[in-house]
Amino acid sequence: MKIIGLTGGIGTGKSTAIKILRQIHPEIVIIDADVLSHEAVEPGEIPYILLKWFILPKDFFEPLTKKLIRSKLAELIFAPTPKGRALKKIVEGCIHPWVIYKMVVGIVWYWLSGKVMVVLDVPLLFEANLQWMCSKTVLIDTSDSGVQLSRILKRNPQMSKEDAMNRIAAQFPMQKKRKMADRVIKNDGTVKELEDNLLEEFKNPDIMTHVILYHLLPILLVSFSCFYILKGLMGSVEIEKD
Repeated sequence: MKIIGLTGGIGTGKSTAIKILRQIHPEIVIIDADVLSHEAVEPGEIPYILLKWFILPKDFFEPLTKKLIRSKLAELIFAPTPKGRALKKIVEGCIHPWVIYKMVVGIVWYWLSGKVMVVLDVPLLFEANLQWMCSKTVLIDTSDSGVQLSRILKRNPQMSKEDAMNRIAAQFPMQKKRKMADRVIKNDGTVKELEDNLLEEFKNPDIMTHVILYHLLPILLVSFSCFYILKGLMGSVEIEKD
């Protein structure tokens, strides 16, 4: 089973790439780290308990639902201050191990289910040093940080330019990510151009090899094993008759 790590900087178009992948390759399993990180801070989960009881003040949680106010937390941890950076490390230390555990469980489950390919959609793939989990890493990239900024502000009109720049600065520089990635896909053009690049990169998995390895081969092995067991039993019966 191939495990592809798909990552990108904020505003480079990784989410668009994932949407395209779901459309052109519905057979590929996608594990979304953002979804898992949201689940991690739901009431009752271990990271939520750690944050609520040991790290964050009460005013970071809704009075009635007790849910974490994510926007308030984001405003603090993305601030370019020593306190913000320190809190960011602590929060990530609570959430990331839980997310990684869930990802590993998912990978094992899909491997046992005979899936051909799993794509790990992880924004902080390199920052969290998770490339070891992947057969290959793919970076969705832009040539200009100004493109990133304009996309972020367009997607989040309520966000200030300063906040957007802080979020970009909170991740590895794109130049560093380019050096770490096995494959870089530029996303400076149209959605159609991005789709064409993804089609080339994520070609149809070798279905016949998959069928042989995960379906026909076990059946053949069991059949041959039964044949030799029966042959051995028949031989024992013949020896006893003699």
